[in-house]
Amino acid sequence: MRATVIHGPNDIRIEDVPDAVVRKPTDAVVRVVLACICGSDLWAYRGVASRQAGQRIGHEFLGVVEETGAEVTSVRPGDLVVAPFVWSDGVCDFCREGLQTSCPHGGFWGEPGADGGQGEAVRVPFADGTLVRLPPEAAGDDRLLTAMLALSDVMSTGHHAALAARADEIARTIALELGTPLKVAARVQTGLPLTVLRGYVELAARPPAEQTIGNSLVVREPVGVVGAITPWNYPLHQVIAKLAPALAAGCTVVLKPSELTPLVAYLLFDAVDEAGLPPGVLNLVPGTGPVVGEAIAAHPDIDLVSFTGSTATGRRIAHLAADRIARVALELGGKSANLVLADADLRPRSRSGWATPSSTRARPAPPGPGCWCTATGTTRRSTWSPSPAPRHGRRIAHSPLTGSPGSPWSSAASPPTWSSPTPTCRPRSRSGWATPSSTRARPAPPGPGCWCTATGTT
Repeated sequence: MRATVIHGPNDIRIEDVPDAVVRKPTDAVVRVVLACICGSDLWAYRGVASRQAGQRIGHEFLGVVEETGAEVTSVRPGDLVVAPFVWSDGVCDFCREGLQTSCPHGGFWGEPGADGGQGEAVRVPFADGTLVRLPPEAAGDDRLLTAMLALSDVMSTGHHAALAARADEIARTIALELGTPLKVAARVQTGLPLTVLRGYVELAARPPAEQTIGNSLVVREPVGVVGAITPWNYPLHQVIAKLAPALAAGCTVVLKPSELTPLVAYLLFDAVDEAGLPPGVLNLVPGTGPVVGEAIAAHPDIDLVSFTGSTATGRRIAHLAADRIARVALELGGKSANLVLADADLRPRSRSGWATPSSTRARPAPPGPGCWCTATGTTRRSTWSPSPAPRHGRRIAHSPLTGSPGSPWSSAASPPTWSSPTPTCRPRSRSGWATPSSTRARPAPPGPGCWCTATGTT
């Protein structure tokens, strides 16, 4: 039979491979009807994810059962079936809780020694625990079958699927409470956390093995209870970036989201409840930093405090944790310096409203600060000119920005809305780019209201 095989970055071929056959009594062979290319395939194609030369590829497919092993009872030859992007036994504790990606007896399509979904046929281990039978009438509905491919990518990651099902509601909530334009809220504020979550789901299925280094045995164990304190500018991504690795490592979590943007955390915990996570694994404690944040940092049952935010708050957390000799993980604010050399090419490279000349991209991801945004710049004195000539300093100072302030609900294409009302305009406080006190203009969410002052004359 023929199948898709990857030999390295940018090198994927269709080759003749051994036929898929039943090897164990729990196996089935499925003749593939539909398959698709997924982001995980593209990671390998671009060289971001490593693959062995000659490894199969593809993990989303629908097909018709051709043959079954003696112990398979849930499907039979002729059945139309859909396969999730992992196989699993269906009976372990993880599978019963709806997290088949963590099945200790499972695996991923295309891993060394296994068939990939992009082939004429696939050997399916643990067919009873893996395959989902579709009604016979679905075979004639091309639109339904295509939609089922998308479902096959998330159906075995309960938390991911429950969160993805709320994507539109999450995006609108972020636009409402944070002020992010709706399109950006959907693509970045919602899409990025789902990508991060899926990555950790895949890692959780491959726990690190013990290592022997010299006379020492290295074992990776859960740290225990993690106290997670997150900022307001990426309210879902920052939460997922802390919860997902903690859960993948086997830890429990106490989360305090920012009091400025707490609503999306409630949606997340609705998804957690729907996914069937046991009570007490994830815990939500909303409130202010001086009250709830300090309680978490100082609590004797918190084994590690993970905080993202200002340097001043991080210093206070480190002090509280040090008093009881607890671990901390701090991601603190900085000025993101940008070094501009004499031969820098400052010509515009993008049509994006906030991607200004390549070395001067300083606009924050709307509508607040981002840790990657260039906030300060350093250049040689000889490259700076106060004259209108386009020397570096003059060009940086006058770099055009085609985006505009506006309503987060705006769908205007030109100019795009890249900034909108923000949760706070308190000067020199939690908002690193807040305006002076004389220009405070707190927004009135939802939608446009009294925006923060964008220009000033004195």
